[in-house]
Amino acid sequence: MAEPLVERRPPHPLAWLVLYLPYGISNGYVTVTLAWLLSHAGASVAAVAGLAGWRSFPTPGRCSGRRSSTSR
Repeated sequence: MAEPLVERRPPHPLAWLVLYLPYGISNGYVTVTLAWLLSHAGASVAAVAGLAGWRSFPTPGRCSGRRSSTSR
């Protein structure tokens, strides 16, 4: 006899908060706190903008190396 299907509920939104919080803290620290410190220490605007934007571009060290099923 086959077992009945069990209905699964999605995780509670607080679970996502706990999972994403470390990334948000580290990203926020780099882009806000260090940028403010650099600008007040005399760094150029280009240097501060470069620090804030360096995480936006994929690099070989941060890429998973997998291709999507649609790209050939």
